[in-house]
Amino acid sequence: MIEDQRRGGGGRRWLIAALAAVLVLAVGGGAWAFARIGGGGTQPEEVLPANAVAYFRIDLDPSVQQKAAIFNVVRKFPDARKRVGKGDDLRKALFDAIKKDDPDLRNADYAKDVEPWLGDRAGVAVLPGSDGKDTETVAAVQIKDEDKARVGIKKLGGKNDETGYAFVDNYMLVADSQSRADALASSVKDNPLSANETFKGDVGEIDEGVMSFWADLPKLSRLSGQRAAQLPTMSTQGRLVGGLSFTSDSVQLVAKTRGAKVPSLQGAGIKLGELPSTTVAALSVSGAGPALEKGWPDLRKTLEASGQAAQLDSFVQAAQSQFGIRIPADLNTLLGKEFTLAMDERGMERLTGQGSAGQDGSPQLPLVGFRSTTDVAKAKQLLPKIDQLLGAAGAGVQLGKATGSDQVAVATSQAYADELVKGGDLGSNDAFTKAVESADKAQFGAFVDLDKLEKLYLPNMPADDRANLKVLKAVGMSGTTDADGGTLTLRVLVD
Repeated sequence: MIEDQRRGGGGRRWLIAALAAVLVLAVGGGAWAFARIGGGGTQPEEVLPANAVAYFRIDLDPSVQQKAAIFNVVRKFPDARKRVGKGDDLRKALFDAIKKDDPDLRNADYAKDVEPWLGDRAGVAVLPGSDGKDTETVAAVQIKDEDKARVGIKKLGGKNDETGYAFVDNYMLVADSQSRADALASSVKDNPLSANETFKGDVGEIDEGVMSFWADLPKLSRLSGQRAAQLPTMSTQGRLVGGLSFTSDSVQLVAKTRGAKVPSLQGAGIKLGELPSTTVAALSVSGAGPALEKGWPDLRKTLEASGQAAQLDSFVQAAQSQFGIRIPADLNTLLGKEFTLAMDERGMERLTGQGSAGQDGSPQLPLVGFRSTTDVAKAKQLLPKIDQLLGAAGAGVQLGKATGSDQVAVATSQAYADELVKGGDLGSNDAFTKAVESADKAQFGAFVDLDKLEKLYLPNMPADDRANLKVLKAVGMSGTTDADGGTLTLRVLVD
């Protein structure tokens, strides 16, 4: 197979370039396409084999609502707005760039040999190899005209290109050889990936949007020659499926694991919204303490299988003997029913060394804190031990500590620790509510206010990059776990 890929380099490079171009168009300024495409039609999974173990799809022909949302987001970026205004075809720009470095393409002309036939959708499937131990990659590229595609593709391959091309239902299948492409074209009609019941069930749970992916992780791992015992448990269990979609002011990625054993988090309703409104970044997890203690034996078994259990045992013994910290029991107390890590906008300039110094002349720390909903009595007994641990590690940090009826907080200043226990109104912030999906029901989540954070990274950026990055408003993440896996939603908001 390696030899085939080398001989077919010209065809492979063009295939990769075409798929990359479509991706760029989907997320980086391809609104030029939306005025001329109308939705519907055959999807790549309908012409790729049912025995695929992984699949990646790009679709620039989504629903009318998606097209409008993409256009609205894309035009907010100055670079993309210029391209839209000029009607630039980014596929041509990418093709011209590749052509400069690829002698096999020196006689190819984009307007004559590519644009007349290249469509708006593409998919790539990873299949079991003929030996049952390796993998092969097959692509399906939508075409607008088969005759023109046959003529155009000949100019894109090198003299020794043995890549195979076959045509099915307005798609061009690309494989390692012509015989393989012909065989696939014949077989997929009766047994496409879209008829695979497992695949159908998984992708049916997400909005596929303009980009989607799916993988059967155990099968992919075995075919890749990796031993599951050498990898973290979650990486080789179950299936992963996800989709990228747009709203009028955000890009959203939803990913799910199905049939996987993930850490079971108890409770719901992360407390990110109770942080101060001046919060610039935060992470929250519900039920992490009990989940960690319950899953500790499985964690150790995983590390034991990879030869790393001895290091864990050594650390656990040292924590117990030197500081009286019992692991995992005290970690359960520390993390509690819900914990939150946060950094505040106030004092953020201290990260760059520009903040004022303390009374002893040492630089002051940024406001960073940890808050946990837990057994306060047990936590009070644990906090001095953490001070001892930090002192032994040479941290030289005097932490502020505060407690409430069911919460304990530790922070880089006493005032901030008190504020974390008192609570705030971040939950009323418009950027937060839009970025963090269903925070009141989520079991884990995170939030970054880029408008507040940009003062750290924008000043040193080139002017063009600064203009584009300034459009980004916030990033939010939230998710849940269940008996069959978990769900994660990631959102990027734009101003």
